[in-house]
Amino acid sequence: MGLAFGLVLNIVVNSVYVVINALVLTYLNAIVMQGMPIQMFPVALFGSFLPCRVVGYVVSLAWARPAEGIARRLMNDPEPQGR
Repeated sequence: MGLAFGLVLNIVVNSVYVVINALVLTYLNAIVMQGMPIQMFPVALFGSFLPCRVVGYVVSLAWARPAEGIARRLMNDPEPQGR
């Protein structure tokens, strides 16, 4: 159950993160740095959303356990017995 729960939770957390990240970074890259007209923003966003999602999902999945361990140590929360 732990891995399945982690995968599903990661989809939700990563979705929020990727939407915000893709909006901001695509705007900065396409509009500010490249000088594209604002009408091209949806096209640039469409082209960058999937790569951002894949990379974000892999990175957040890889960091889930270390982040949980750091949070447990900071909060003095013991690890559940079932692990």
